[in-house]
Amino acid sequence: MEGNLAELLDDLEPRREAVSLAGAVLADVWQKRVRDQARLVEGHKRRQDELRKQRETLLERIISTQSASVIKAFEEKIEAIERGIADLDENISRRSITDEAYGTAVDLVLGLLKKPIDTWANGGYKGKRLITKLVFVKNPVFDREVGYRTKDLARAIRLFQLISGQQLLDVEVGGIEPPSESDKESASTTRSSD
Repeated sequence: MEGNLAELLDDLEPRREAVSLAGAVLADVWQKRVRDQARLVEGHKRRQDELRKQRETLLERIISTQSASVIKAFEEKIEAIERGIADLDENISRRSITDEAYGTAVDLVLGLLKKPIDTWANGGYKGKRLITKLVFVKNPVFDREVGYRTKDLARAIRLFQLISGQQLLDVEVGGIEPPSESDKESASTTRSSD
């Protein structure tokens, strides 16, 4: 039974061009995400600056105020502002994403999906579980006559198949231009000589 599943995984090996294209698409998506995160972090930093100015203003007011109840209200407001600044600090640190982490993750996943059979054969129990999760949406079903089959492949595998399948639809550069007069004459001469 396991040999049949290995055959299924071997059949799913994507073409090298499909993996390269998927890697390029992922890199573009990653760069967009990095830009979006940078804008978000900048917004958080601007908000922190606003909160710090508010805090300074309240501290100046505390110095000039004699009323204990007003001072207490200002102190509570300052504490809320400091919590807001701390929350934004935490949010900024959580949002920091590195190219190194991305590169490691993408290289690992694309490496596994390039040749899922290699990880299946050499990855032990953990490798087999990982490949099963990366390649299939649901566990493949075993049929005694045909072996393991499934239509429920992960999106990454379906993307590889789609990219690989589109190679058949490619048109040569010369095939999309209208024929020139010399091409028409050549074609008519060829037909008449047949």
